[in-house]
Amino acid sequence: MAAFVRDLARKSIDERGNFIVAVSGGSLPATLSGLIKDDSVDWSKWHIVFVDERYVPWDHADSNYGATQA
Repeated sequence: MAAFVRDLARKSIDERGNFIVAVSGGSLPATLSGLIKDDSVDWSKWHIVFVDERYVPWDHADSNYGATQA
């Protein structure tokens, strides 16, 4: 899954100059975590939006943002 998203990001950056991804909870943050050490990912072109049906503080245990900070 991470490789699939990475490839979509490259295509989007090539075509539009950026990549926008909405990160929900569950296993998605962990699935994408493999990209963190991938030197081919141009993070400066990524726009990450956190989506959740719950309203919790950033540092709450249920926060999707918090799940990406591990």
